[in-house]
Amino acid sequence: MTLPISTLRIGDQVLVIAGAERGKQARIIGMKRRSHAALLDGVNLVTRHAKATAKLPQGGRLQQPSPIHWSNLQLVCPSCNKPTHVATKLTDAGVRERICRLCKAPIPRKERA
Repeated sequence: MTLPISTLRIGDQVLVIAGAERGKQARIIGMKRRSHAALLDGVNLVTRHAKATAKLPQGGRLQQPSPIHWSNLQLVCPSCNKPTHVATKLTDAGVRERICRLCKAPIPRKERA
């Protein structure tokens, strides 16, 4: 069985459509492809208790993002600023690009820093 290809990428703005964080928008900061989940900036935070170490001398309680399944996220189109489903289109150069289903504008690829 092959895994489905996600239309979400790191750096995309998404809307949470299900769960406790429903209705919040955030940017994707990490992907967990095996579990089909994404880490969002400032959404679905959990508290981890850390012991004092050389790296973290004070220890204490840390807030970390927890993964959210892809099915609970919807991409927000940068052109029309609306949550949308994503279509894919093969260009003349043979490259697959993402297209907004509402405004038909291509969704640009974010450059990694």
